[in-house]
Order: sequence, then structure tokens, then C-alpha cells
Amino acid sequence: MLYGHGEVWQEFPLLPSPTRRADVVFVPGVSSPSAVPLGAMARLAATPCIVEAFAGSVGLEAYERVLSKTLELRRGARRRHATPEHRALRCVRLWLLCGGHPRRLLAEAG
Repeated sequence: MLYGHGEVWQEFPLLPSPTRRADVVFVPGVSSPSAVPLGAMARLAATPCIVEAFAGSVGLEAYERVLSKTLELRRGARRRHATPEHRALRCVRLWLLCGGHPRRLLAEAG
């Protein structure tokens, strides 16, 4: 859905441990005329972001795991030897897409 609205990278390697990867990383760009309208999801494409998808609802442990990926991307963007792709992620935001209401996460996180 994000193709045509910017750069989309799947299984994006995290620095300094390239064996850890983010599901989807997106950096907004110029939208092409053939891009699918995003509608309610347009906020997702407004800033660089990491998108992690879950089939069900998300618990605190899963949230902390993807939050750590977000922080790793931000740290990696500030490294002296960061690639241009990593530098574009200095202010990356985290979006969780889940198939169920995150009641458990909200209860566990207070």
C-alpha cells in the first residue's frame, strides 16, 4: 500500500546487528500518480516509519521488542558510518498494525 508514496524496504537490517531486521521501513517521497490512495492510513506515510504487523493483539513484550528496533534505527542513523538509507531514519516513528484491539498492551502498560 505504501509503494508509490516513497521508499519501502522490507526486512530492513538494524545496525550494528544486521541479523535483526525490521518488518517494513518507509521513508516518504513524491507520490506517483498511480499510487493507491491511503485514506485513513495517510498519517502513516507522513514521516519515516517502521511498520510491524501482528495477526492478533499486541502484548507488552512484543511492544517492547519492536520499540527496541525503533530505537536501534534511530541510533544507527546517528552513527558516523551510517548509510544514506539509515540516515533518513533519524526521526523514525513506530506503527503497530494488529488484527485485534491492544487491550492487553494497554492494561499491562498502564
